[in-house]
Amino acid sequence: MQFCFRFLSDVRSVLAVRAVSRATRAQVFSSLLHLDLTSVATRLTDDIFCNLVGQCPHLEQLTLHDCMGLTSTAFQFLAHEAACRNSLRTLNLRHTRLTNEDLQQLASGCPLISTLILHSCYKLTDAGAPALSLFPGLTTLNLRSSNYGDPSAAHMPTSLRHLNMSHCPINDAGVATLSQRCPHLESLNLTSDKKRIHDGALGALGAHCRDLVALNVRQCPVTAAGLRDLVRGCPRLESLNLRDCFDVVDDDLVAEAAQRCPALHTLNLRGCRLVGNTGIEALGAHCPGLASLDLTYAIDINDEGVAALVRQCPGLRVLRLASCFMIGDETLATLGAGCPRLEELSLSGCDMVGSDDAVATLAGGCAQLVVLDMGGTAITNRGMSTLLAKCRHLRELDVGDCPNVQVEAPDRAPAIQHGEFSFTVRIPGVPHHPAVCLHVIFENENKVVDATQASPAWARTVAGADDTILVKVNPPADVALEAFESLFLTLSNGQEVRWTVPLR
Repeated sequence: MQFCFRFLSDVRSVLAVRAVSRATRAQVFSSLLHLDLTSVATRLTDDIFCNLVGQCPHLEQLTLHDCMGLTSTAFQFLAHEAACRNSLRTLNLRHTRLTNEDLQQLASGCPLISTLILHSCYKLTDAGAPALSLFPGLTTLNLRSSNYGDPSAAHMPTSLRHLNMSHCPINDAGVATLSQRCPHLESLNLTSDKKRIHDGALGALGAHCRDLVALNVRQCPVTAAGLRDLVRGCPRLESLNLRDCFDVVDDDLVAEAAQRCPALHTLNLRGCRLVGNTGIEALGAHCPGLASLDLTYAIDINDEGVAALVRQCPGLRVLRLASCFMIGDETLATLGAGCPRLEELSLSGCDMVGSDDAVATLAGGCAQLVVLDMGGTAITNRGMSTLLAKCRHLRELDVGDCPNVQVEAPDRAPAIQHGEFSFTVRIPGVPHHPAVCLHVIFENENKVVDATQASPAWARTVAGADDTILVKVNPPADVALEAFESLFLTLSNGQEVRWTVPLR
């Protein structure tokens, strides 16, 4: 049985439900396998936690994300007194006040933990890293945004298979130590905006971690030489994230990666502006199982390159071509004819894309689309209507900043009476559909509020007759609409604002 608290009231209310007998309540808790306390994190205290977890002897997965009210008392209870310490396998302590001593206690008291999440545990330091080696069966470890650096690498459990050290103060020396201590690593995330990871780290991984399947070095200042060392030593790579490796990745490097890592199915080359048709043609020739490819800002790619890729990779599910300005309607026809499994497509900023016939071809052949970003393209209302009619799985259609999409909205909001008002928006020829989200955004010089995304939302859209949308605004008592200067309406993901309704 899985049980997740999804309410805002105190957990004490669960333990004191009058409609449920004590025996029944004990039976429910005693059978729990998964417990997620994230939604009551701000109200969770040591006493409540110990009371609750003490009644769950068979827990296998426990999530305490953001439970900042817990202290060493709770963690030591979990390690030494809670019956579930002998069954717990997954422990999520993201953004808690866990200390080095607490971690050591958990390592000694919870021997079966195989997945441990210490993301943003700011009290943990390199001095406490030896405790990590005391988890005998740890295979998955998330240390994202923690203080662990080079000294900690020497204490990583040799059983590790999956490690996230993104935004940690680890450098090339630490990765070299890690690669020798954990040669059987299968996935590693080293994303950093601090320029700590260089070619030395990639060379060490290529030399020692031949089982590596997934690597993320987004934003790392590596060079082509380091990446070549990596792909030559890690032939089993299936997922590689080189996002924002700007002027490093070119066609020659992509071609070599494709030849040496034919199992690649996920490749992120966003921002790699030197990649052109030759590179993606090599991907198609050597990586037929490619399922996800991000080519955002690859400005030299055109319709011919996409066609060559699609001919060899019909199983593509995710393709991002945003700001590939040479892409035209021929690419829509190519995808419609050759990618029946496509679920996500981004063409944002491709202003030569979007004729009604090309969109119809895409919609007819890619009926499995769930997310489609057409922002800044030439799509029309007719094209929108076709997509919504044929792509029945579509959940998100972005048409922000599309000059050919016509929308009718009032020039001015009606008079505000007691803070409530409503008005009608019309997208001619396009029936209301949940994939086309209308955002209601209030703004003045100092503040911007998306009322449709507030919690709880105080602006909502309701389907009207045919192609109309009724916008209802009902702000909470502490929101004075008069304090805002204007009301913006944006389509889908809130890209370019397309029209404004003044409030004064």
